[in-house]
Amino acid sequence: MHPAALVACGGLVWAAKSIAEQRKRNPRGLPLPPGPRGLPVLGNLFQLPQVEQWKVYQEWSKQHGDMVYLEAMGQPILILGTLDRTEDLMEKHATMYSDRPTLPVGQFIDLSHSFAMMNYGSEWRHDRRVFHQYLNHNAIVQYHPIMEQEAVNLLRRLTETPEKFRDHVRFTLGSIIMRIAYGFDDVDTNKRLVTDAEALVSSFTDAIVPGRYLFNSFP
Repeated sequence: MHPAALVACGGLVWAAKSIAEQRKRNPRGLPLPPGPRGLPVLGNLFQLPQVEQWKVYQEWSKQHGDMVYLEAMGQPILILGTLDRTEDLMEKHATMYSDRPTLPVGQFIDLSHSFAMMNYGSEWRHDRRVFHQYLNHNAIVQYHPIMEQEAVNLLRRLTETPEKFRDHVRFTLGSIIMRIAYGFDDVDTNKRLVTDAEALVSSFTDAIVPGRYLFNSFP
């Protein structure tokens, strides 16, 4: 078969699959939240921002309300524009909306085991209980000495090199996390680990931007 014909057939199969999945997600044809108008099949793929996404999402929320619905290559996307709406769906209705979308990129970079990427189930519930046990409102008091020490260190760094304000704040937050989560008190060790963690988070955040990589839509 000619390569062009093969690509065309693949596109038709994918389009049919996307339409079938859309009908499966909303079999009763209920109205969806408003959002920017997209293209057939491709949806809002070319409207999705690749940088400073929050600014575009904020503008969409002003235009369409606190729930904005989009689709990109058949993948549904719901943007929550207010804290109240987010708490309503993610906390009050957590059993319904706690699951995570399956992103091939998460498996590709071996982060599918991460709590943030884990699908809802017994393992997720277990990890959440452990997480809440050590990071609830009452338990957080035991970490106040660490926070106070790091706050003093932050003030010292700001006094020495105030022009590096952003770097100092980021390192302080990262150092607090490392000390609480892993018990690392050595400054040099924390600097290296915080730098590595920021690089990982930056790469991961870039990878999961909707519409950034097509293999998230063509698994």
